[in-house]
Amino acid sequence: MIRKGGETARFQNEHTPWGNNAMRTIFLACVACLTILHSPAAAGSGDARPDADAARDVVAFGNRQGAVWLMRGDGSDKRRIAADVEQYALSPDGGSLAFHDANPKNANKVMLLHAASGAVRDFIQAKSRVFDVIWAPDGSKIACEINPPVPSPVLAKPISIFSPDGNAIGQIPGQGLWGVSFTGDGRALVAHNIRELFFFSLDGTVLSKTPLTAFTGQPENKFDSNDVFAPSPTAPDIFVCTKKVPGTKAFFKVTEEDNSALYLHDKRQNPAKDVRLTPENITAFDPVWSLDGKRIYFTGYPDSRVKAAFPFGIYRVNADGSGLSEIASGALPKVGRETSRP
Repeated sequence: MIRKGGETARFQNEHTPWGNNAMRTIFLACVACLTILHSPAAAGSGDARPDADAARDVVAFGNRQGAVWLMRGDGSDKRRIAADVEQYALSPDGGSLAFHDANPKNANKVMLLHAASGAVRDFIQAKSRVFDVIWAPDGSKIACEINPPVPSPVLAKPISIFSPDGNAIGQIPGQGLWGVSFTGDGRALVAHNIRELFFFSLDGTVLSKTPLTAFTGQPENKFDSNDVFAPSPTAPDIFVCTKKVPGTKAFFKVTEEDNSALYLHDKRQNPAKDVRLTPENITAFDPVWSLDGKRIYFTGYPDSRVKAAFPFGIYRVNADGSGLSEIASGALPKVGRETSRP
């Protein structure tokens, strides 16, 4: 339980990957029935046996009930490290959690939790409510999306960038950005506005912008705020992306919407090559790279659980599309890499 100054935060997680659509309705309906530690079944094709390399990944994941858990990337050593947290980011070494406290008294704060000791300290105090937190893969920076003091029709959230000790480094002006991630070297931010994909320097300068239609080959009506276009931390021309695709009949009967699939987008090819990573029967959200660029973790929703009390799970897939497996029940994975093991 995270407590600070006698106050207990509430985990609301408004920026869930399913947004305000039918899947969000399903998610809200099943909150009371969630048991976050169940015996996950392997999903789709692939090998669900523990993976020695993935075991060095440290994965944080959460649930609507307010718990944040840590586990290894092979699904072992699950332990709860916090309760009543909203948004969160995991440090690259897996040792610290930067989190947004949803308690109205602390809505403008980001705090840091030391996972091993449970110690909590203030990180930054913003001028208005914090929306999301993103930790750079190299550990050198933490970005905070902050809601504008005056409500904006396009959610024009500025992104403030800090060093881990809380010193301001730069800011990207608010312009309705979504799917924010750092490049692997921490020198730039990547985000989209549902129309274009941007690369920003840390002072807000636009380094490049590409229409999403040109980047993905999809029509403009196929994009929304839940989409992610995240560069690999080790290969800047390779991205993990979400794309809207037709789902199974079981999905459509419940959601009446397209599904979201994961793709590997390789810009080194000419033309760029897309490889689908997830099967038709799994809707995928929140993809995040392992720090070595070899694996991708994501929130998955299989059609076999379309009517389940809680259908969402944490999945892992290798970047070549092999080894797809479910490793926990939960959502919103964040990944670090244990450095102390040989």
